[in-house]
Amino acid sequence: MFFQGMFPFMDVANGGDIKNWVKQLDAVISSVPADVKIIPGHGPVVGIAELKAFRQMLFDSAEIVRKQISDGKTLEQIKAAGLPESFTPWTKGFFTTPQWLELVYQSLEKNSR
Repeated sequence: MFFQGMFPFMDVANGGDIKNWVKQLDAVISSVPADVKIIPGHGPVVGIAELKAFRQMLFDSAEIVRKQISDGKTLEQIKAAGLPESFTPWTKGFFTTPQWLELVYQSLEKNSR
């Protein structure tokens, strides 16, 4: 559920859903002590602040893509627009920004039907 400091893989074809991912992270965050140590699926052991930052990145990604979809943008236009500079630290993993945006788009489109 947690990739430290990088865009994660979201298996949309097999039920991956960014909206529910955020909900599940909210449940985890609200149920662990403030001094918890978290072992991510990828990356070093971290604390709750890093998990909260990851959750926020997921939420913000979904909001940006959702707004662009509602504005009538195509996937290619969304990928071309990219993400704000504040997302740059998340690009140091497996996925580029366009690849991540495509996963988010697919998740939102699949779950809007």
